Formats: sequence, structure tokens, C-alpha cells
Amino acid sequence: MAKMFRVVIALLVLAGGCMVGPLGVKFTADLNDKPFRAITGSWGETAIEGFTSGQIMALDSKLNMFIILIGGAFEEKEYSFESAGPDMFVTSASYMDMADGKTYMSQSGTLTVTSKTDRLVGEFEMTLAGLDEGGGEIILEVTNGTFDLPSAPEPAM
Repeated sequence: MAKMFRVVIALLVLAGGCMVGPLGVKFTADLNDKPFRAITGSWGETAIEGFTSGQIMALDSKLNMFIILIGGAFEEKEYSFESAGPDMFVTSASYMDMADGKTYMSQSGTLTVTSKTDRLVGEFEMTLAGLDEGGGEIILEVTNGTFDLPSAPEPAM
């Protein structure tokens, strides 16, 4: 079942037009001192009903995935990760660990955008939390995060 889920995720990424060759993609971090190295990734901004949101997506060779969302367009500045507030338009991140079948959500940390052109460049660190089988909390400390990503291709209509 887990293998089928991985295949479905990979096909969704391919169909969504987010697959970018490994050359020109940099998204790395240490998760509790274990390295994450993306093989594909991109960034984009979406405007829906007058509201813009920014997204970063990075996928490693084991189909583990980071998704980072911000309320608004990306700017060259520092963002703080927060738990979702009443307006739901905060900077947040999630990490999906396919081997463990767990999802972790950001609790705190920062994302700093140092350059925004056709590429988005910056660094990040954060604390993520998930649940173990018994309902207890699992903490992932994400350190040394860096990214230099191309913008996502426009979807084909």
C-alpha cells in the first residue's frame, strides 16, 4: 500500500508540472541531524479572489516532501512560522515522511528570502511536530535549511 501511495504522489507531482531536473534545484536541510536533499522543487505564487499566497515545494528521492506556504507574495524578508491563527493566512510548513507515513506541521521557526527573481533563494529553520502511534508528540528540529529554487512552470491549459 505504501508503494502505491508513493507512486500516486510521484504521478501527481509530474502531472502538476512541478517536476524540475536536479540541476538548478537546491533545497537542503537537516532533520534531527538527518540530511534532506531535494531532487526536485519549485516555488510559485497563486492569486485567488484577490488574495495572493506563496508556495515552496521540495521532494527528495524517497518521496518525502516539504511544503511551505505564506500569506501574500514572497518578498525579500524574514517570515516567522506560526500555528494557524483565526485568519489562517500565516507562514506554515509541513513535512511528509513517506517511510513512516507521518505528517509534521511547523510550530515555530523562520524562513528568510534573500533573493526573488525567476528563482527564490534563502534559508530556514523550524520546529515541526507530529504524532506517534500512541498519540504522543514527535518533534523534528529542522536546521541548516537552504534553498535556491526555480519558479514553477505555468500549468498547461
